[in-house]
Amino acid sequence: MNQVATDPNNSFQMKLGEPNLPILKNYFVVMIDATHLAFPINSVFGVYRRSKLFLMPNAPTHVLGIGVVFQQALPIVCLNPTPETNSGQQSSPCRSDLILILENGSDRFGLEIDQVKGICEIPVAEIKTDWANTLLPPKIITDYTIGLWESNGNPVWLIDP
Repeated sequence: MNQVATDPNNSFQMKLGEPNLPILKNYFVVMIDATHLAFPINSVFGVYRRSKLFLMPNAPTHVLGIGVVFQQALPIVCLNPTPETNSGQQSSPCRSDLILILENGSDRFGLEIDQVKGICEIPVAEIKTDWANTLLPPKIITDYTIGLWESNGNPVWLIDP
């Protein structure tokens, strides 16, 4: 059964459930090195410039340390850690001072990013969930990759934090 939605002035009319209307999802797109990553917009808390980073001895290599955002201590992670990461140096091993704050339920963490690309409305029909035969996401995010979308020939990895 198709229902028809109209405005009070009858100037616009469309059928609800029209198969030609794309279903869109909003994603926040960033770049790390030359890799485009997209996060569901509802998981993004904000982007901040990193101030002081407190190093954590014996932390996994992808954990850069603890940063403070809005008086909350958050782990700051890096997808492409350098050999110097968490080596006990007093200087920060970070390459960038941009930190994307992500939420996963009640948990928050920061992700070091190189560049903000913007917000994209991605048609659900264009999201590939079987990419194993074509490209592989960066190793550290494989478990969190939910899909692949191509924008102007560039792969954009959809990530669920």
